[in-house]
Amino acid sequence: MRIGLDDRAIKMSGIGIYTHNLFCELKKKNNNVNLYDDNLIVARKRFLTKYVNFCIRIIKAQNCLNKWFKEKDLDLYHVPRNTGVPFFHNIPVVVTIHDIIPHVFHDKYLSNILERVWYELAIRVSIHRSDKILTISNFSKEELIRHYDVDSSKIEIVSLAYNEAFRKIEDTSILNDVKERYRLHKKYILAIGGSEYRKNIQRLINVYLKNFRDDYELIVVGGKWRDIDLAKKYQGENIRFITGVPEEDLIAIYNMADVFVFPSFYEGFGIPVLEGMACGVPVVTSNVSSMPEVGGDATIYFNPYDENDMAEKIKMVLDDKQLREEMISKGLEKVKEYSWEKCARETLKVYEEVLMQ
Repeated sequence: MRIGLDDRAIKMSGIGIYTHNLFCELKKKNNNVNLYDDNLIVARKRFLTKYVNFCIRIIKAQNCLNKWFKEKDLDLYHVPRNTGVPFFHNIPVVVTIHDIIPHVFHDKYLSNILERVWYELAIRVSIHRSDKILTISNFSKEELIRHYDVDSSKIEIVSLAYNEAFRKIEDTSILNDVKERYRLHKKYILAIGGSEYRKNIQRLINVYLKNFRDDYELIVVGGKWRDIDLAKKYQGENIRFITGVPEEDLIAIYNMADVFVFPSFYEGFGIPVLEGMACGVPVVTSNVSSMPEVGGDATIYFNPYDENDMAEKIKMVLDDKQLREEMISKGLEKVKEYSWEKCARETLKVYEEVLMQ
């Protein structure tokens, strides 16, 4: 089987990491995997990279992809990044649609009518011009069916995974070094997501200030998002936002947290839930979207729109040592269900089914 894999996602984005891990595992099982990249940067930061390069990418894909398929003698092409399926193609195409966040929250994630129209066109091309859709949770599958009336038989669920570098650290010297560099001298509640709207950190801050500020710090990994900067808003409130954290430091920061709180109200999958469990920290998260699927019975859940419920569940975990130990033990077992090898194996099975049709 000769496979082409779209490698145009931003490399350190969630989809970029998924693409990289999928490619590495596919190569172990099938040496004939080819990456396609147009070497264009398409990002929100500047007009050139946001719109000009984006238009060039569309034209280039339609003109070049079929030639590339022929040159590489490909049997199948996989687009792992929601959109980017060429409208015209001469081999089977599989697409991974992780979520439909820009559709559900278009007022937050799409800045003007042009972006909204283009997104809806692009996601519909992914749905209707692909031979099979992969998605990453039953929640995302149901969202595709509900919002776009996709035939359920066209969708296969292939779960994501986490980097196995995320683990319990036994070497206290590593932990102490990170503790000193990041000034983690108090007990702390950990969160990830910065100021991004759907990560719901604002509500967690409200809960923290009312209930936990005297006994714990709140450490938030992530910074400004669009025009929202919670770090600036809450300077001097015993809340710290840290950015640019290398993976090895993040692993130690997870390890030393008293609890990891992930209050997001919309996730296609929610890899941080796995990372927290793998690092041996109790995880408290939302009871909506994909989180209950990912966390199973290893985590405690709250209503992400109810600050009283959030406070109650966090307090319950912080105050009950036996519960914490049970959650840690269950979490370490739960993460064994997920691996990039399993993701690649199940993806290959879908490729084979598509080629047999």
